[in-house]
Amino acid sequence: MREAWTANVGRGSLASHGRLDVALRAINAALDTPVAYEVSVKLVLEGPPSPPVSIEVDGKLAKPIAGEQFFKKVFNSLYTGARVAGFSIRKLGFIDQILEAKNKGYSLYWLEENGRNIRGAEICSPALFMLGDHKGFSIQAEKMLKKMKVPRISLGPLPYFTSHCITIVLEELIRRAILDC
Repeated sequence: MREAWTANVGRGSLASHGRLDVALRAINAALDTPVAYEVSVKLVLEGPPSPPVSIEVDGKLAKPIAGEQFFKKVFNSLYTGARVAGFSIRKLGFIDQILEAKNKGYSLYWLEENGRNIRGAEICSPALFMLGDHKGFSIQAEKMLKKMKVPRISLGPLPYFTSHCITIVLEELIRRAILDC
């Protein structure tokens, strides 16, 4: 999320903090499912004032977030160093996150409107699906993904909201029995 806020969140809506509302909906889309215990979410925030910040959510421990005010408390607590069950924060950028996942044995998939349809794509577990914000990935990140030959996967002919993309991917993985219900 190239504009998402990377410091304590003050007054105003999450949308006014670099679209942190999208981050909240993404987390909830992953956690509010029957397979949440098998899912983790890694959000890379690259907006002002001190990027990058990675928020990591462990579906085994975290629960869906009830509203913006609670998310602000979670985010601000993490940012000040407090512990929040199922959530962690690190100073790690997108490229470093991808390289770390690759080194841990994850199969990487780039969600891209012009990619191969997910219904016909081979997906190996454990899988990491990468989703950019409305601006996509940085030029450096795209170059790296192309160099690594990360397959581009499409969810269909229409653009979808981030939270919908997560729901569609999880549904596809459940259909294939990659994730157990």
